[in-house]
Amino acid sequence: MTQPRLDSDLFIFLLAVVNILVNSLSQLRRNQPFIPADYAFEEVPVQALNEIQREFFGGFDKQLLDMNYRPVCTYRVANYGSNLFRMYINPADRASCKVMIVETKVNVNGVRTANNSSLVAFRTEFASGKGLTTRNMHLRTVLDHPPEYVVQERPNVHDLPTLKADHDAAAAELGLPLPPPASADRIFELYQKEHRRFSEFQVERGTYVRAAGGYRVGDKALWRGVRNFLVPFAERFSLPRLALAALCAVGLPSVTYLRLLPMVMLNAEQAGFDPHLAWALTLGASYALAGLAVGLLLELNEFIWAFLFTFVGVHLVTGWWSSSIPFGAIAAVVSHAASRFRKQRGLVLRTA
Repeated sequence: MTQPRLDSDLFIFLLAVVNILVNSLSQLRRNQPFIPADYAFEEVPVQALNEIQREFFGGFDKQLLDMNYRPVCTYRVANYGSNLFRMYINPADRASCKVMIVETKVNVNGVRTANNSSLVAFRTEFASGKGLTTRNMHLRTVLDHPPEYVVQERPNVHDLPTLKADHDAAAAELGLPLPPPASADRIFELYQKEHRRFSEFQVERGTYVRAAGGYRVGDKALWRGVRNFLVPFAERFSLPRLALAALCAVGLPSVTYLRLLPMVMLNAEQAGFDPHLAWALTLGASYALAGLAVGLLLELNEFIWAFLFTFVGVHLVTGWWSSSIPFGAIAAVVSHAASRFRKQRGLVLRTA
């Protein structure tokens, strides 16, 4: 086939990047929730949880019971989102444990998406005023940590005894640990103080700006989010899942282009079918499958990874060729749709 000089995929990708750089900040500003100066903590009785939420926390209850941790309370911050939290303590241990269901809602040009993620955090307070948190949060924060907060990020550690062992190893170096709060009131008091201190520190750093009755995320932090989106290695990811996504997203189009297309075009011509149309449909299907793999396997930056795999990766294998059909864009669209479907199916905070 005659190959155009300008590759449509490269043009669409560059156009999308320019659009992100020009329009993202205003969209992110509109989507940022107001952060109240004081949290309104609300304890949630077990019977108020829906079946999906009870099953979700029940799995962690069992794992933590094996570690002698028992739930103290389940709560939400009524004036700040719909995230759910459950606190656990072990009477023989100075580290508390918190399980969180974090919901992220985004509305971009009228398209609403929601995503739930969960994380586990072990925490110890020390007589020196320091605090240590070890958590498996998947998203990289765009905020700064106060110097008295020591945070260990273990994004790919889902085995709770391993996460706790990492926490204990760091805690042993930080001095005299204090007993954790053992009641809902004490927990709320601790986190209220922490929220006020944390928010004021963010104002000092320029990542929060003051607003009437509270705060909003500042442009400095929002630009970090844009950077993390455009630089996929800035985010945390599972190497095995990334490797599998790369194998599928690079391998399927490459094998199709190098091995299948000559046979497809020959058979189409012999059958009286337009060989160029057969070429486009077959290659398009392989890119759609590549995008499906990226959307199902990766949690973040599907758009960027889809481009890197199906444009850069495929051309490294097959050599340079271009097309007026944006096959990489097909992969990116399918990737986004598959990721959105998977995330919607995984919602825990949705109404029963």
